[in-house]
Amino acid sequence: MDEDILFQKAQEALAEGDRVKARDLTTRLLKQTKENAEYWFLMSALVESRKEQVFCLQEALKRDPQHRGARRGLVWLGALSPEAVEPAPLPAARWQVQVAEETEKAPAALSVKRWQMAAVGIVGLLAVAMLWMGLFGSSSRAWMPFRRRLTITPIFPTRTVTPIPSVTVTPPLTPTPSRRSPTPLAMLLDATYTPTPLYVNTPHPISEAYLSGMRAFQGGDMEKARLFWEQVVKADPDAVDVWYYLGETYRLEGDSSNALKMYQQAISSDPEFAPAYLGRARISMEQAPGKKTLDDLEQALALDPALNEAYLELARYYLLADARPEAAEVITQTLSLLPDSPLPYLYRAQLALRNGNAESALQAAQEAHQRDGVLLPAYLALGQAYLLNDEPRMAVQPLDTYTRFVPDDADGWLALAQALYATGEYEPAAEALQQAFDLDDTLLDAYLLRGNLALETRDFEQAVEDFVQARRLDKNSFEASFGLGRAFYAQERFAEANTQLKASTKLAQNNAQLGKVYYWQAQAEEALERFDEAEATWEALLELPKAEVSPEWRTEAIEHLRALRATPTPTRTPSPTHTSSPMPTDTSVATAMP
Repeated sequence: MDEDILFQKAQEALAEGDRVKARDLTTRLLKQTKENAEYWFLMSALVESRKEQVFCLQEALKRDPQHRGARRGLVWLGALSPEAVEPAPLPAARWQVQVAEETEKAPAALSVKRWQMAAVGIVGLLAVAMLWMGLFGSSSRAWMPFRRRLTITPIFPTRTVTPIPSVTVTPPLTPTPSRRSPTPLAMLLDATYTPTPLYVNTPHPISEAYLSGMRAFQGGDMEKARLFWEQVVKADPDAVDVWYYLGETYRLEGDSSNALKMYQQAISSDPEFAPAYLGRARISMEQAPGKKTLDDLEQALALDPALNEAYLELARYYLLADARPEAAEVITQTLSLLPDSPLPYLYRAQLALRNGNAESALQAAQEAHQRDGVLLPAYLALGQAYLLNDEPRMAVQPLDTYTRFVPDDADGWLALAQALYATGEYEPAAEALQQAFDLDDTLLDAYLLRGNLALETRDFEQAVEDFVQARRLDKNSFEASFGLGRAFYAQERFAEANTQLKASTKLAQNNAQLGKVYYWQAQAEEALERFDEAEATWEALLELPKAEVSPEWRTEAIEHLRALRATPTPTRTPSPTHTSSPMPTDTSVATAMP
């Protein structure tokens, strides 16, 4: 279909309040071309979270730096200085809507020639109205659609997730990441989904109020939706679906207490109403996931096996509980139930990252990102997967994007710091690492990384301090023990270094780690003039499989052995600098929790 016609239909769908159809059409446009600023501009009106709106508007501005609508939207969202946009009068709008208003009439179809003006007006009104209502700064979670059993026919379409083309994001990497204002991380798993009513073909005494509530709900105006629906339940206290929708409005605004009351009222009206149990499970998942959460999810699925989103929440529950076999089983199930959704692939990537399955993690993360280019957690999973595959340069870009839009996730900053460190960008790595510490000072991998950075910058006292702290967090950590041995060696505390390195051999999990220990232990023994021990350690290094020891280290071991065997009392070989090792120190990849 011609792009202009697709765009016109997307405009008409948005004007008629059908955001699902509008987003589907806009997604198809972006699949055809990502270089049209107007398509990104329209998409900014169809995503739910502030982060995603900023993302889309910035993409529009990249394609058209003079795009007034995108600039104005970024100013309204606080992502651009007001000086960067030419002042323009705000479009007239009715800010107050009477509760008893009549059903709005759908506007006439827009002509292709008027699409630019319509886009600016529609998106501008939406942005201003949402900002006015305080929605951009809320911690509410956008939620995913459901599918009702076939006994009830919906009159509003349930969202079928459609693939969004992969977006190649090329933001300039800031050498020194700066702190942004805190942004709630409630969008971590299901940020990009438009709230869509589930069971809507239920007769209600006040049908106009009910339908007006639906329109307000789909438009993101939770307060207005509540006003209409409260009229409905007042006339019909047994309207189970409306009690449930009221719960959703509260949940999406972050009011868990009132949301639970509404869900409970729905269950009291109809104990077999499955979505109410799912809503209740989502609340407990955020507060204290446990047996109660699992019971509600299982009850929801027992009552309605077609409630596919309950399977997604069940997979998320098992990931939170680190129940990996159960998570793997449910994730596989969701892939067949929701083949177009990016979330099963995101969960599969997160599970593979935990299991250390590098190839599977990268493949799943790429699939999730390709299916939804504004699903921000996919950027984190993609960056971590590149790190696990030893491709730090590929990891920097998605991780930089993620931390720009989700600045309050310590794992994101840590992963970015690891990627920068691995590419030799030590100063920006230290800045990113500090961001992680500011958010969470209990991350083992953060102390390991800062210890290695301190060795690189010859701050040996700091290195010792960090590795000691890492060992306190995990006494069985090989990297903490080995790093402390290296830090002692750098301080020329050779006896302590030798003792610590010998202890590290008991924690080594593979030959590569043993090789690192032997390389430094032999030099510590030489420094202590324990030449027989040093000779045995160099020999042990050479006995390891060639693939596990770098050629440089093998050559160095042969030279040391030749010197040790040539003279009765060999002189100590000058200590190598802390950066002489051709094999990089491992840094563990931080795993994202949904």
